[in-house]
Amino acid sequence: MNENMQDEILEEFQAWIKSQERTSCRYVYSDKLITISTQYARAEIHFYDMNIVEFRILSIKSEENIFYLHFQLNDRKHAEELFHEMMTALVSYNEEQTVKVLLCCTSALTTSYFAEQLNNAAKILSLNYIFEAVSYDRVYEKGLYYDIILLAPQIGFQQKKIHNAMKEIPILTIPAGIFGRYDTGAMINLVQKTLREHKPQPSKAEVVASAFENGDKILCICVFNSSRQIRTIYRYYRNGTIITEGEIKKKNIVISDILDIIDTMVAVYPEIECIGLTMPGIEQSGRLHLPYEGIRDEEVSLEIYHRCNRVCILSNDCNQVAYGICSLEENYKNLIYNFQPYGSAIGGAGIIANGELVRGKGNGAGELDVLTQNLQFSAPRDELAKTADGTYEILSKSIACEISLLSPEAVFVHSAMAPDIDHLKELVAKIVPERSMPDFVYINDTREYMMVGTILKAIEWYDKYNRGEWEMRYYRDTKEE
Repeated sequence: MNENMQDEILEEFQAWIKSQERTSCRYVYSDKLITISTQYARAEIHFYDMNIVEFRILSIKSEENIFYLHFQLNDRKHAEELFHEMMTALVSYNEEQTVKVLLCCTSALTTSYFAEQLNNAAKILSLNYIFEAVSYDRVYEKGLYYDIILLAPQIGFQQKKIHNAMKEIPILTIPAGIFGRYDTGAMINLVQKTLREHKPQPSKAEVVASAFENGDKILCICVFNSSRQIRTIYRYYRNGTIITEGEIKKKNIVISDILDIIDTMVAVYPEIECIGLTMPGIEQSGRLHLPYEGIRDEEVSLEIYHRCNRVCILSNDCNQVAYGICSLEENYKNLIYNFQPYGSAIGGAGIIANGELVRGKGNGAGELDVLTQNLQFSAPRDELAKTADGTYEILSKSIACEISLLSPEAVFVHSAMAPDIDHLKELVAKIVPERSMPDFVYINDTREYMMVGTILKAIEWYDKYNRGEWEMRYYRDTKEE
């Protein structure tokens, strides 16, 4: 696209945005920035060189980045779709600004009454607070969607366990004096004080090397499920050094978001030679199968290859975490990484045997759906996945089967709902003989392992591509397998 056409499509898009004004929003226009504000959030649309457009939504209260994406403006229809998606997020954020407080006790009887009293008090004080109550057996299912969780004194001993499953949310045991008197004023003051002082724990990503000695110029993109949202992180490595990185947060997985990242990065850094892409789902010869997101055997690598004339190495998320662990944890050459998504009965596993990634027929190794469908559980697995105890049951029985088949030296686990690795090991030990028990390791943050696995595989396979070992099979005859 020549410079005149770029200017024309940019002017048309900016004019179109003005035509979409809503009376509920405030607009400020300048050459390189459009700001759209509501009572609770501010959207910023930045325009950069080479027709790169950046959409960002910031909380007015905290300046927290709650929505972010960028793309190169080549297709107006696609840009308009992204704009509508941003506006939907901006307007809906009004509702999210209500402070949602969840009270919890054994059966939700006493906390339901207290919640009713607190709602009445909040209304009198003109506070935008909503108090709701659930029984303890539902707190893991519901708690992630609240700003703070209050535990009745009689279940205060569960605070640490609940906190381990929902580390981003403040968990507070109600003082007996406040709870016994149903002291709404003291309770609201304590909630406000806790929310002011709460600072989410910084990421505890494992210490890993940030540079890899190689001469390649590789863009790495990792997409993964992170409890409340889908997170996409990307880094550009030039000769082993991180040149730039970023993150996009969305509620679902859309291939067009990946393409936007690639378009933008290639426009800014045209020297990029290859792309390492890691995503959930079954990957085979550059095709991705992820049916719950509406992606069925999509030719992702081929589409990227044709779109930007750069090779794309596509990988599965659990496999690349396992590959990253094996590369960094020198003590283990036979290991399993288990990932159990929050609230989901279907997990995945990455398997390393003798230092090599096990992919299996159709690259389906580690897909645990069929296994867990046929295991005997105390309740339907979808119901078990809603509670911490149920998630421990799903994980322990799945891991016991894996150990009996593969006899790993170590099992690495990431599950927000089941973070107590000692408890998980105890459950597995009831099924597996002591002589067969591996080491158990919990991973709080999988991002760095996943990124390490992605860059190392990209380096390896890009080298094979340059030697002509797989380009014909992988791109020109992708249906052959």
